[in-house]
Amino acid sequence: MRSWKEMNDFFTPFLSSVPADALSYPLRIVGDERSAVVEFVDTPAFFGKEVVALGSVTFDSKQKITRWIDYWDGRSSLWPNTIPSTYPTDFSDSEQNANHAVVRVARELQAAFAAGDGAAAAALMSPDVVVEDLATHTRLRSAIQAQRYYTRALGRLPYGPGAAVVHAAGGRRGGGYEWSAGSQAAPLRRGHTAFELDAAGKISRLTTVYDSSVLSDAAYQSLVGLAAEAPLS
Repeated sequence: MRSWKEMNDFFTPFLSSVPADALSYPLRIVGDERSAVVEFVDTPAFFGKEVVALGSVTFDSKQKITRWIDYWDGRSSLWPNTIPSTYPTDFSDSEQNANHAVVRVARELQAAFAAGDGAAAAALMSPDVVVEDLATHTRLRSAIQAQRYYTRALGRLPYGPGAAVVHAAGGRRGGGYEWSAGSQAAPLRRGHTAFELDAAGKISRLTTVYDSSVLSDAAYQSLVGLAAEAPLS
């Protein structure tokens, strides 16, 4: 939706039909008055399924929202999606207002991911970092575990080789970035990675989401399996 009128024309009738017990609430907000990343939940009363999403929000100088893009995983919501011919090609990615610290970390992290360099990615993280992939239900703690995971997985992850930063949002203590997927992830087009920064500027928490429902079951299961450690022999 490209205008206030389009938004109003959509949400006014939609929200009037939503039951009173429908809830949409934030789990965390990372950013500042310029831009932010919001992790939030829409309860099933809204859309018939629970949706856990990462939203990228950009504000103008008067703190009015100028851009808001949500990313969520249809498979985790048991809500399969497809990539239709009407899939947008313009997300106003040039409309950015992110803190320079977020932009720097986003570019350095994605450069490491695209190079398949797990050690370089882990070097940007705090020793006790928490790494989450909401699509594959993967959760790791510590930069050491993250490095092992990325070393074996980046060649097949959608934000690995061929992926690139397309938009950043957030403040001095963190935010996130939207990325275009590598060709190995087709038909997946985009995803979102949020991160929090500690006092030293290291990533203390990293959360990634993309719509794995557009992938085949076999492709999805292969991504889930990447979290498994090598045999202890």
